Amino acid sequence: MNDVNPYAAAAHIEVLPLTPTRQSIERALVEWMTQTGRPASDLSVSALCKKAFVARSTFYANYRHMGQVYESVENRLLRQLFECAVPMRVRADGTDETMRSFNAFVKVLHAHENEFRLVLVRQPSSRFVALWKQSLEYHVWHRLFETERGGAAAVDAVAEWGDGAAPGTSNGGSATSQEGLPAGTDADATNRNELPVRQGPATVNRALVFDMAATAFIAGVTFWLRTPQAVSLPEIRASVVKLVNNIDEIW
Repeated sequence: MNDVNPYAAAAHIEVLPLTPTRQSIERALVEWMTQTGRPASDLSVSALCKKAFVARSTFYANYRHMGQVYESVENRLLRQLFECAVPMRVRADGTDETMRSFNAFVKVLHAHENEFRLVLVRQPSSRFVALWKQSLEYHVWHRLFETERGGAAAVDAVAEWGDGAAPGTSNGGSATSQEGLPAGTDADATNRNELPVRQGPATVNRALVFDMAATAFIAGVTFWLRTPQAVSLPEIRASVVKLVNNIDEIW
């Protein structure tokens, strides 16, 4: 199993600092796209400035072009989605952390429902969906494989070990526990009151399971946005908790 989270890019999406001016410009773009059903590229900078009550010079002091405004809308959502999913990394609490993550997500959903409807229903964004999936996969990977390694901090592509050796090792040697047992063994995990490491390769395609799980969650949210009368958020939450439990059992 690779020590580097393969979905680490999800943790490093750039978000412009939010100011009242940017908020006004981005909100005006979302409203226009929602009302007209047309892409951001169809709206001129002058027309957007008129809707947002800002000068053209103010626009260009904050954005390079219209596409950056729309990308900023998506990135703000993606950053909040990434942060609200952080609690689910903790596997030791069973489903409690998954519930906390979902409840945090619902707050983001209600606060930005217009934006979600735009990028998932009215004008579906393949970029947004792909990056949201990657964010969910990042946290699930962390939940499963960092827990197996004893709850160590995530090792991302941008955060390598300083000396090339994992904590508890020297000169790249094998790690050992305080009890003198090889780190990561079932006996060592038992002594530390942790989940034992699964020895050998998984019997399923991990990337496939991650992709299916993330896709299912996003599909459930999209279904609710399209037909809120057909499903409730508590029903989606119950399905998500069950899904996470099933994934936990695989590993």
